[in-house]
Amino acid sequence: MIEDFDFFVSEICEGPLASYPLGSCAFIYGNFEERSNHFSTQDRAFSKVSFFEVIEEVNETLNISGVTSFPKSNIGAMRNFILGIEKDRIFLDVTGLCHSVWAPLLKVSLSLRKKISIIYVEPKDYKKSDNPAAGLLYDLSEKTRGIAPIPGFASFSGDDDERYIFAAFVGFEGPRLFHALEQLEPERDTVFPIIGVPGYKPEYPFYSFEGNVIPLMHSKYQAWKNIRYASASCPFSAYRCLVELLKEFPQRKIKVGLFGTKPHALGAILFRLNYPDIVELIYDHPVRKIKRTSGAMIKHIFDISDFMENLPAYQETLTRGRLR
Repeated sequence: MIEDFDFFVSEICEGPLASYPLGSCAFIYGNFEERSNHFSTQDRAFSKVSFFEVIEEVNETLNISGVTSFPKSNIGAMRNFILGIEKDRIFLDVTGLCHSVWAPLLKVSLSLRKKISIIYVEPKDYKKSDNPAAGLLYDLSEKTRGIAPIPGFASFSGDDDERYIFAAFVGFEGPRLFHALEQLEPERDTVFPIIGVPGYKPEYPFYSFEGNVIPLMHSKYQAWKNIRYASASCPFSAYRCLVELLKEFPQRKIKVGLFGTKPHALGAILFRLNYPDIVELIYDHPVRKIKRTSGAMIKHIFDISDFMENLPAYQETLTRGRLR
């Protein structure tokens, strides 16, 4: 079933989170960037709130506030951690967490029917490259570890993925899209780049075009002809964009590239959870540079539970058992 929807469950939170009607809740977050350290003394003093800081270690082990530690790939241990949070709602702050951490935490929380909201804080600025080359206007990643599944999100198997379209959310790092195209080798006219419009700042969409000009203009794929747009700060806009592609190509599977903003990646994750049989996530696991962003701008809170519970595809998935 392909759903139609016309609702967005999000809001902008100004000032300390203590001004938000929290109730009994838990915050899960990581302190890896300046903008992810936004919890005030007032927030931490709120009596019904628990805080769990995720420490992502080099050996792929997650240490959560000294409470527990386990490998990223151990979904069972992650499930036990979430089960132990006896609060009315979980706030998962993805600002300072990589996709391989927050995406499985989100999936596990939804599969356990937890009420969950996502927090994301936009950066004030990105670190510009000292020696900008083609597709590298900003200095954001040391390298990528290569395309591999996110824990808890399996890939297609065998020959089932012969006919697909490639919908790629893109940001400033053009080489990431280029390398994905080289590895996947999709058919001509099946590549659909999705650019964040409007961007966090008015000029950012132009930087995305400039950073991705080589893969966009590649004669083998003709991707420039199929560009789509979704608000850079809205996961539900990203989700809608993917639903529209699904309607346009109902007989094809969809591979979704996560090379853009975190709200875009969130929308793609939700889409994958609702359509596990036809959607595969393509992610190259970039190694983030230290101080790649500075400052903090808008703080978004997305009510994921309310959004998903209103989607027929999600209800249909849950009736079949756990999310896949």
